[in-house]
Amino acid sequence: MKLSYFYYLMVLCLFLVSCSQKEQEKIILPQKTADYKVIHNNNQPSDKNFSYKLTKLFTINDREDQESYSNDYHISFPRAFDIDSEGNIFVLGAIKAAIYKFDKNGNFLKKFGRKGEGPGETIEPSFFCIVNDTLYYGGAKTQHVVTCDNEGNFIKKIELPFRNSNPEFSEALKNGNILSQIMYGAKSRSEVQLDNLVFDTKFKTKFVLNNSTFKIKEFTNNIRYFTCSDDKIYIAQNSESKYLIDIYNLEGQLEATIEKDYRKIEFKPIDFNKKKLKRKSYKKSITGLFFDKKRNLLFVKRALERNEENSGKFIVDVFKNNKFIKTIDLGLGKCKDYFNPLLQIKIVGDRLYYKNHELTVYQIEN
Repeated sequence: MKLSYFYYLMVLCLFLVSCSQKEQEKIILPQKTADYKVIHNNNQPSDKNFSYKLTKLFTINDREDQESYSNDYHISFPRAFDIDSEGNIFVLGAIKAAIYKFDKNGNFLKKFGRKGEGPGETIEPSFFCIVNDTLYYGGAKTQHVVTCDNEGNFIKKIELPFRNSNPEFSEALKNGNILSQIMYGAKSRSEVQLDNLVFDTKFKTKFVLNNSTFKIKEFTNNIRYFTCSDDKIYIAQNSESKYLIDIYNLEGQLEATIEKDYRKIEFKPIDFNKKKLKRKSYKKSITGLFFDKKRNLLFVKRALERNEENSGKFIVDVFKNNKFIKTIDLGLGKCKDYFNPLLQIKIVGDRLYYKNHELTVYQIEN
């Protein structure tokens, strides 16, 4: 985790320092709808019998598999992944600037893309998304996004209209737009501006959902996690003392805020596998969001007061229709309560895809 974190931070810093000041533009943040409401939840589960059983199917890029590790399809720094309509799995490898394609059973099919600025080429890509079986990938280094079909055939290159910026952590919306996070070089070279926004497949901004500015060194502790259902966008507020998730419609209007009882949780030595910490600091209340569209379930990875008993558990709060139903352990293994640039979860149909250094696919049994 430390290696991936520092690689990510190094790339971010090099990009931002090299950027000229971003052109100033007027940002109109969303208005609340007339029937906006706050949906309060306490910590009492409304469905104590709820369960969510996962059965492991296979792992791509398994670091324990030495034969796979030495093959050409081992993926260095798997930055993002997505699934096409046929269930094929595509993984973006940031180091080689390549896309790795696997079938729905995890069998390697092909690799395409490479470093460069020519057709189908990128450098240090961070953005990857599939919309209607068209792949979009690229990033700040080349300031363009490559598009190709799901066989890897190059379609065109799209210049990023928002200059000196880096899109990442994206999800395709049902209406064909893309929900993403954009990083900009701010007025000061020591700062970064972070926007959650929606743009179309020409990368024209439809609307900005929220924006904020941080010191570069504080950036990775100020991520606003997000996910989407078929007709809603969920974005967690970045807080140490409150548990809040804003709900937007696909037109970018703020419809509601989910809140849940929460108290500040301090980082302890066990969180970093250390005997002692130099200073006191507090965890962000929400450290991940993902949605099961088939079952209409919102999963919230929240901060925990870690101890020997729960240090190896992947704990989430589960919501249905914006109401808290139960806290469960997904059984995905050890997961820290701070930013991990490689951590990504998607639920598609009856499968849960969990990516860290490798990508593991689980069958949802219930």
